[in-house]
Formats: sequence, C-alpha cells, structure tokens
Amino acid sequence: MRKALLLLILAWSLPLAVMAQLTRRSDGSYRFEPLLDRLYKFAMIIPQEKLYIHMDNTCYFQGDTIWFAAYLVKTSTDKPSDVSGVLYVELLNNEGYLVERKLIEMQNGRGHGFFALDNQIQYSGYYELRAYTRWQLNWGLYEHKHSRVAHNWFYGRKEDEKLFFRDYEKLYSRVFPVYDRPAEPGGFEHDITSRIMRRTFKKDIDEAERKPTLTLYPEGGNLVAGVENRVAFEAVMNDGEWLEGTAPHPSLPEAKEIKTVSRGRGVFTIVPEAGKTYEVKFTTKDGLTVKAKLPKAEEQGVALAVRQEGDSIFIKTHPIGLAPDTLALTVMHEGRVDEFKMLKGNEVLRINNEKLKCGVNQVTVFDAQGRVYADRLFFVTKRKDMQPTLTIQGIRDDYLPYDSIGFDIQGRAKNAEISLSVYDALLHDELFDNANILTEMLLSSEIRGFVPAPGWFFEKDDEEHRQALDLLMMTQGWRRFNWRDMAVEGQWELTQPDERSPIIIGRAKVKKAGSIVEEVEGIKEDQNRFSEALWAEVDNDKKESNKKQDSELDVETLARIQERLEQMPAKEEAANEDGQEKILTGKKSTEVLVHAELTATGSLTLPVVGEAMTKNHRFHIQLPPFYGKTIFFLAASDSTKWKGKQYTWTQMLPNNEELVGKARRSLWVDDAECSVKVDWPYPRFVKPYNFYQEHLSESGDTLTMQGITLSDGTRQLREVAVRARRNGMWRFDDSQPAMILDYYESLNISMDAGLPLVRALCSDYGSDFPYIRSLTEPPEPHDRIYEVYGPSPQERLDPPYCDIPLDSIYSPKYLKALGLRKAPHEKIVRLQFDRVLLYTDYCPRLEGSRRYKGSNLPETRLAYYPYYDGSYRVIYRDRRYILDGYAYPAEFYNPDYSKQKPQEPTDYRRTLYWNPSVKLDAWGRARVTLYNNSRSARISVSAAGQAQNGTLLWNK
Repeated sequence: MRKALLLLILAWSLPLAVMAQLTRRSDGSYRFEPLLDRLYKFAMIIPQEKLYIHMDNTCYFQGDTIWFAAYLVKTSTDKPSDVSGVLYVELLNNEGYLVERKLIEMQNGRGHGFFALDNQIQYSGYYELRAYTRWQLNWGLYEHKHSRVAHNWFYGRKEDEKLFFRDYEKLYSRVFPVYDRPAEPGGFEHDITSRIMRRTFKKDIDEAERKPTLTLYPEGGNLVAGVENRVAFEAVMNDGEWLEGTAPHPSLPEAKEIKTVSRGRGVFTIVPEAGKTYEVKFTTKDGLTVKAKLPKAEEQGVALAVRQEGDSIFIKTHPIGLAPDTLALTVMHEGRVDEFKMLKGNEVLRINNEKLKCGVNQVTVFDAQGRVYADRLFFVTKRKDMQPTLTIQGIRDDYLPYDSIGFDIQGRAKNAEISLSVYDALLHDELFDNANILTEMLLSSEIRGFVPAPGWFFEKDDEEHRQALDLLMMTQGWRRFNWRDMAVEGQWELTQPDERSPIIIGRAKVKKAGSIVEEVEGIKEDQNRFSEALWAEVDNDKKESNKKQDSELDVETLARIQERLEQMPAKEEAANEDGQEKILTGKKSTEVLVHAELTATGSLTLPVVGEAMTKNHRFHIQLPPFYGKTIFFLAASDSTKWKGKQYTWTQMLPNNEELVGKARRSLWVDDAECSVKVDWPYPRFVKPYNFYQEHLSESGDTLTMQGITLSDGTRQLREVAVRARRNGMWRFDDSQPAMILDYYESLNISMDAGLPLVRALCSDYGSDFPYIRSLTEPPEPHDRIYEVYGPSPQERLDPPYCDIPLDSIYSPKYLKALGLRKAPHEKIVRLQFDRVLLYTDYCPRLEGSRRYKGSNLPETRLAYYPYYDGSYRVIYRDRRYILDGYAYPAEFYNPDYSKQKPQEPTDYRRTLYWNPSVKLDAWGRARVTLYNNSRSARISVSAAGQAQNGTLLWNK
C-alpha cells in the first residue's frame, strides 16, 4: 500500500507529455489541463480490477462440490492484476444468508478454490457465488436505504451506522441452481424444495408485487429544449422480466406508435419545448399499462448523439445557451482517455473504430469547472477480438461408460495457463447467467445489474444485434468509471487498501473507569423506555382507528412515530475530567497501543505477535500469509501501562460457581482500559434475483424460455420442479435454520456491529419502524424475535428428532435442553453454548416486500445449543476470533479406468474433469486425457484463461 501511495504522489507530480500534446492543440485548451491532468493520472495510478469466475458446471446437487477458478484484470494495462493478493469468494443461499466465505490466494491475477455442498447446505434453491477484492470496494459505494429508526440502534454513533449500511452498486455474482440430493445414486431429478417457513403467506402477495415499470433515458442524460433529442426506454416487470408493447409518441400523437425493439427496450426522437412536461404511456401485449414522465427540458445544455456507421463512430454535439469554446469532450475506455477535443459549436466528431478499444467506451462533454453536461456509453465491436481464442479438437459425439476421452487444445497464447472443465452435456442446465471471460470483461462488468445471456449480442454482426447492444448502452444510469470522481478533486477518496495478504482494520477507544455493562445497559434502558412509550402510542392509535388490511399503520400514525423518533435525545458525547471519554464515543480519547497475536495453527508453525499505535483511534494490522484457520487475539491498552501486562486466560469448569462467575464477568466487564472492534470489509446486503437468474434458458444461444405451468403448488420450469412446503409451522422446529453460527462467532458479530445479534443479522427486516425489540421470553405482543434454548427431552423423543441421523448437526446429542426455558434470563450460563441457530421467515433478498408488512412480519427465533457433553467454553479477557487464512487447495478426483473398470455402476460424476492450471506449451497447445463416468455421455468442454500479455482465452 505504501508503494502504491508513493507511486501515486510521484505520478501526480510529473508532467505527462502525451497529455500536453492533447491539451495544447488549440487556443484556450490550457483551461482544461487541471481536469485532464487528474483524469489521465487517476486512470494510471488508481486502476480498477475486473473479475471473472470460471465454474466447473452450471448446476449442482446437494452433496456436490463447486470447483472454480478466478481471474483478475487491471484496467490500466488490461493484463493480469498485481494489485490484490486476496480474493473473497462467498456462497450465499437462495434467501440471501451467507453459507461460507473463503479467502483465495491470487498470484499473477489467478487463483482457484472450491465449495463443498455438504451438511452446510441444508436445503436447495438458487444459490449465489459472489466475489470481490478489497480494492474493488473503493468503487460503487453507497448507503443502503434505511429508516430513521436505525439511527437509534447505534445510540447516535453515526460512524457505526454508516459502516453498517455500506452497500455496493456492482459486485461480481453468479447464480445457479442447487437441487435436492438425489433419492437414488445416479438419479438426477431437478427438484428444488424450499426451506420450511413457519407461517403461510398469502399466495397473491408475491404476484401482486409484480408490476410493470417504465424507465426513460434521454441520450446524454438530459433533454435540451428546442433541439432534437433521442430517448431510450426500458419496459420490464419490477423483477426484470422483459416486456413487449407499444406507446404513443409523447409530443406527436399522429406519429406511429413506439415499439420495443429488443429485451423490452426501444427508442424515439423528440424536440421538447422549454417548461413543458411530457408523459409516456406504455401498454404491454397483455394489456398492462404503465406511465413515466420525461425530465423537463433544460434551456442550457448539450444535446449529444452517438451513431455507429460502418467502421466509424460519429459523435454529434449541439450546445444550447452555452459558449461553445467553454466545452470539451473526452472519449474513455476503462477509465483511460483515448480522445480529447475542444468544442467550437454544433459539430460532428468522426472517429475510426481502429483508434478505439473493443468494448464499452464513454463519451463525456464538460466545462473547465468539471461540470458534466452530457455523458453516454457506446460499444465498439471488432469481429477479430470477438472470436474464440481456444479451439478444442478431437471430441466425439457420444462416449460409452468408462470410455477414454482425449482431445487437443490450441490457443493463441504461448506458455499460458487456463482452467478447464469437461462435463456431461446431458446433465447440465442452460442458464441465462452464462457470461464467459470475454463477455464479462468487455460488457457485463461495465453494466449495472445483471445482463442475461450477454453472448447473444455478439452472435451476429447485423442491424438487430447492433441496435440491441446500443440500446443496452443507452439504458444505463451507472458508470463503473465515474468521470467526475476521476477528474474533480475531492469527489472520491480511497477507503480500502490493496491487500497482498489479509489486513485487519479496526478502532480502539479508551473507556471511562467502570463497567462496560453499566455503560451499554444504561443506554439500552433509555432506548427501551422510549420504545415502550412509542408502542403504547401505536396501540392507542390502533384501538381508535379502523384496522386496515394486513394491520398496516395509517399515514398519520407513521408520521407521529417519525416525529417522536426525531425528538428522541441522542446520547451525548461527553468526556470526564481526565479527558478520557465514555465507551462508544471518543473523539478526544488518547491514542493507544494495539496488540495482536496469531496462534500456531493452520499453516503457522510459530505464534506471530505484533503491535501498533492507533492513529485517530484506528489501527491497521497486516497479517502474514497463512492457510487454513487460526486463532487471533486482539487487545489494546494505554501505551504507558502496557509494559509487563500479561494475558490471563480463564478456564470455565463445571460445578465451580466462583470460576464461572469470574469468567462471565471477564467477558462483559473487561479490566483493560480500551474497547477494540474490527471493521470488517464484507458487504452486508444482498440484491434480489433478476427474473432471468431464476429461470432456465431454452439453449445457451437463445433468449427464449420454455413455458411455465402451475399445478398443485408445484412450479414447473423446463426440467425443474420447485416445491414450497406451505403448511404453517407454528411450533418451534429446528429442521431447517436460516443460519448456523458458532456461539463465540455470534458474540463477535454483535460486538463488531455494535448491535444485538438479531439486528446485525436481520436489520429489522428492512422495515421502517422498530418491530424488533429486546430479547425476551416469553415474547411480548410486539416482539417478533425471542430466544429459545433447545427442545425439552420429551420433545426430542418425538418426530422429527427421533429420525435425525446421528452424524447430522441436528442429532439429539446437539439438542440437549438446558432446563432453563422459563428461568430468568440473567441466570442462564450462556457460555455453555456451542452454536447459535437463527430460525426465521425473513428472506434478506425480499427486503421491503409486502409480505413483511403489518401482521405479516416474520417470526424469528435465536436458538442457543449447548455442548452435547455438558462442557463449558474457554473464555478470554481480550477479543478472540477464528480467522480464515487462504483456503487450502484441493485436487479434483479423476479416476483412471485404463486397467480395470468397476463391476457395478458407481461413478456418477457430472463434471468429468476439472483442472484450474492446464499449461499451454511454447506452441500454445495441450493434450488432455480423462475417462467417462458409468453412463453414456455427450460431453461439453469449457475453458478460460488470460495470458500474461492480456490476451483473453476462451472457447465457444
């Protein structure tokens, strides 16, 4: 990181000859030099990273293994990235809960790993593989929508609130089906059985929420009065399903109706009048209607039009109400400026395609103060760059059981490495989420949201495909490379480091003398008193008014609640006489020494110890590279009192109340002078699935999809049967939790978030008002969450417990009841607990859905399971984490049947071969040999890679 910052300072202080040539070509161009200077240097010194994940198959079954290879590209060079050495890869389930996270070591822009879909996968569905580097989290950051109520969770700590609600416009994502475990070995029925929900939602809730949407996109971003403007539109259902239909022209009723051209998109031309409002009414083929208003036309602005004709790009600008010599234009590709021109009035700039890079380009019109008047994406297609760079030769149409399979690979790059998957084509799915390394790097990574079947745009070089691609470019409101962030000082800041190995970032704060419990609980009491008064007011309002459908609060009540929330006094930040502040505040607290230890576990043969002083109460800890898991201790102290301080680990022993009491106090009432918390970089929120991510394609090279039939609660999608168990489960049931956490991990999540565990996991269901309150048992009328401590011994003798396999995590040995279900909360010895299981009807992907309004609020329980043998935990005075290092690599099972074949069919592999590091020789060739499974097969081969010179390697 120091090296990167040094290069940044040096590069920004040096003149660039190439930029000087561009900026001094005409009189007055010096006025744009500060913007261009920063623009050029920003692209070179602060490049972005693009990511592609190559997976071994397109669908999986419970019990399978997901194999993947990762490729990082640096945008300043279009070569393998040397910025990040750590890639975070996450597996999230259908509902949006994290199943597992792995850290993948990246070397020369390449890495690989796997996810085993074993007992961690308790139910099937459409799963998501999400991946990112910490460096990538510097872009696309925004604050996740949340209510004023959430501010009170943090007791006025705005910084914690901002960190908690970090969200990102664009993260790499792949969605794929995970089917039920086959009933019989070798049986691959495509069945998906969704998780048991505790209650039955109304059938029409989800369907009622599906509504058509219409979005209008003036070319360049704005309408300009009195001149011709093109406007693109996109008509889709709110889940992303494309709509076909028509709309009358908003200003020329006598003109022909406007029709969709491709994927719900179309375009029309308008000459708007100043001050006049125009509305577009779109009607679908099924008779649904939706309206949208155009923005009012500006009397000062620039009308921008981009056309592609033959081998040239024509960029037309028409300034209105602006002095032409005050404007300039840039064309960028991946943040790098390829063209700069001073504008002199209405003119057309012609650029030969050969001067531009293949892929998404961005034209921007701006003035010398950095104000952007028009901005537009366009795509440059070069057929030679769109052709496969790997060819596979020697594949037969069909193979018999246990047949030898051999083929040759020929690539354009020499001495390169590629990842290679060979799978049974009869046992895989065709998905709309089917980007390859070319379409991801050139198109999908530059576009907001999900692009279904991106390869379709490049199948043919005809008018239909070119127009569809241009409409895709016009209907974008997000930019991977934001012009103002790059060109205008103060618009962008670096928030995350470039990690060569994992970095821990956190905060340490000096405490006021006294107990943590006293401080925190005092704040919570204030909060609870306010909440009780608030809910009393809500109850009175409900009694006095007629109950609405779903028991939703009326507008007046909501406004009154909001007003009360605004009146709630924030916890003041006050220092004591010694200058040391209370915990959870700390603007004036002294800097402290942070002490960190990694134990000798995993690949670490010796303990590692490090110390560092905080700066502005923050600390950065660079961890050494290691594999597997290790225990990480973190503490802080006033540096003047640290010398000679020793750790005191406490072992909790059964039947020793004195030790138990001391141990419990050591966890919550820390004798150290400081509190320490880690600010983890992991994105907290998930996006809802696009319609085409949950549906199968007819084939890989088409946009069509087979029909859907509904029958007895079963949804048939081609070969997929999605079944939902609709019977209400009102009693406590532990067969399918939403999330399983180690108990100590749950404490760390809560402490680092600064919130109770359930708020950290469920974020109040995305609701506008505080439906989750304190954890109580039995629940009070307004509580939607409470704690339970496992089923009673009598319950464990009945189904479903008596049928649970002994090797399952839900075996009765893990469900030992404490016998304290009605005991006062403070008497429960919490450190007996092994795991915390979250049971809830809440699905984070459906945040804000009507199904979570009013009386439909989810019911959530946290179940604490003790150690099955009655043992206790070892607890520690300081923060203790189990850290993940780099994931250990594993080798794909590739049997050799050259000498002997099994007597009975036992080989049910659907992925027949996976190798993340196939080496091409000095002639770009490789030979691959493998064996078929125990059934006749028709195979497909998928290959991906990137040469050191940046050449993308892929086969059709």
